[in-house]
Amino acid sequence: MFEAIPKRASKIKLAAFVVVAISLVAVACNHGGGEQSVPTTSNVVVVAPPTTSSTTTTSTTTTTVPRSAAIPESEWPKFPQVEIDVRYTLTAKLGSPDGQGRIRPRPIVIYANREGNEQKACFQDYGDDCYPSDQSVWFQRKTVFLVVNPDARIGDKRAEVLISTRPNGTTGWIDTANFEWSTYNHHIIINLSDRTLSVWEGRPSSETFSTGRELTIHTKVIIGDAVDKAPTPTSMLTYVEAKLSNVNNSRDPLYGTWILPLALFSDTLFSFQGGPPQVAIHGTDTPEKLGTPDSYGCIRVHNNVIERLVEILELGTPVSIIA
Repeated sequence: MFEAIPKRASKIKLAAFVVVAISLVAVACNHGGGEQSVPTTSNVVVVAPPTTSSTTTTSTTTTTVPRSAAIPESEWPKFPQVEIDVRYTLTAKLGSPDGQGRIRPRPIVIYANREGNEQKACFQDYGDDCYPSDQSVWFQRKTVFLVVNPDARIGDKRAEVLISTRPNGTTGWIDTANFEWSTYNHHIIINLSDRTLSVWEGRPSSETFSTGRELTIHTKVIIGDAVDKAPTPTSMLTYVEAKLSNVNNSRDPLYGTWILPLALFSDTLFSFQGGPPQVAIHGTDTPEKLGTPDSYGCIRVHNNVIERLVEILELGTPVSIIA
């Protein structure tokens, strides 16, 4: 299944190779055997309450979860516990179909500096020309990066981005010519102490980073088990890099209906289920365990919540995981 890294392994320098997003992501979140399917329940409450004004009442999309997962609105945070100073995401453009209808992506090279005079790496599983060896992954996922230099502006020739690799927090510079610039409208904050996930809505202003933000989802989650499995790593800044459907349990019913892989990896596992120990936000088939530590590092939410997240979140949505 996986190999545990000893505590002293935090001192080992892991190669900063770049992990390509593969169609079957091995997320570090298995929960062991013998778990049951989602129980039916009529004991539900809203996660996102309706918005009201002094003159009219407008209904909004709400998500229902078991009462054990919900948190009274009176206990919701009044402001984000983390403020971030990043604004943009970059999504790779795809090439035109070839004679066989296959889409060949443009090469992606990571540079060590803004000047681009030193190549840092190509993606793992890419050939010498920096093209992916398995081109089918491009039909399933777009390659998206979160731009981390706060002074970046649309049109910059190169941008510093967070790379989905180990060690966590690795950055590099990429040419932006083959990417689409965009921004995001949400920020996820996961509080490991409270075992909660919050979604703050509000686009960063072009002038200031802090603007009026609204808390739209606040719910209990399952986090990594630091005693028997693996803890969820903390990270002031990572991001959602894909949306993988598991509606028909094509990967594993333990993951619920959707998987949102993050550009983040376990601090204590070498590998997981034959692949990199990538952390994800995903659904669950055991919602009765929400609010407890019971995963190998992933953040598990009620299936109704993950389905709502898939609807509203942009690829590249920043995520902060705090202790």
